[in-house]
Amino acid sequence: MVDGLLVFLQGPVRHIKAILVEFWKINKSTTIGAPRSALRRAPTFRSAPEKMLKQCPIMCSTLRWNLEDEIMSGSLSQPLRRKVRHVNPRTVGHLGNGRLLSLVLPPERRGPLKLLCLGAHADDIEIGCGGTVLRLAAEVSDLIVRWIVFSAAGRREAEARNSAVAFLENISEKQIEILGFRDGYFPFQGTDIKDCFEGVKRDFDPSMVLTHWQGDAHQDHRLLAELTHNTFRDHFVLEYEIPKYDGDLGNPAFFVPLTRAQVERKVETISRYFTSQRGRSWFSDETFLAMARLRGIGCNAPEGLAEAFYARKIVF
Repeated sequence: MVDGLLVFLQGPVRHIKAILVEFWKINKSTTIGAPRSALRRAPTFRSAPEKMLKQCPIMCSTLRWNLEDEIMSGSLSQPLRRKVRHVNPRTVGHLGNGRLLSLVLPPERRGPLKLLCLGAHADDIEIGCGGTVLRLAAEVSDLIVRWIVFSAAGRREAEARNSAVAFLENISEKQIEILGFRDGYFPFQGTDIKDCFEGVKRDFDPSMVLTHWQGDAHQDHRLLAELTHNTFRDHFVLEYEIPKYDGDLGNPAFFVPLTRAQVERKVETISRYFTSQRGRSWFSDETFLAMARLRGIGCNAPEGLAEAFYARKIVF
């Protein structure tokens, strides 16, 4: 036991309040006041913690118990433990019972859900929206996927194909295409790439399109995003993000919460199949996990993890 332990509390008010509640339960004579010299005249409250919070915006406590022992024993953990909300299995891109407006895939929709995934290079689809594909595969029984990678030469072609097969292993109806356009030269091959888009449009009418963000710093990514909207003008298009050295991350507004298992599988699959990229400074498990965590914070995801997209037009 430590007599006269000085503890400074800093952080979100809800966390501080939760800790103060515990302090008050354990020791009704907890001293709350301002640090240093102000501590000498700090009042001793024997009332509810709400009064402590109201009268002392900058808080510290002189306690007659060992804070570390209390934390290790778990007595402080319960007020801080976040409740995990369960997501409605028939919905995509929302919190099941949160305060955000839900986007629901109607169970009475006509026909299967057709998903078109477009990536400029090997690993783009996996990095940008691999978790969303895994979630759709788990929740939509009649999912049909067309997966197109526009540039993957040599060793990268095998990596792209094997990774796509791994991500889509639980989907019975799928088509994987690995094309041979030159990396970095898409703006100068625009006519041929546009012809490819028109060919896809003729024989595949997608319910949802996942493509690059038009504000992406990479010229190949921007061209695919532009041609996506040019070709699929009346479709539901989501634009995913790719972290890179250029530092072009923005503020996407469409979020797809993911489970920890889905994110772990996404990261593990990327790491396993794209071995040619391991030498790149940004290509790491930590990068992909950090992105998922950051976007999970942005939408208050049930398990704290998500992918995020830009949406140019959505009709409610």
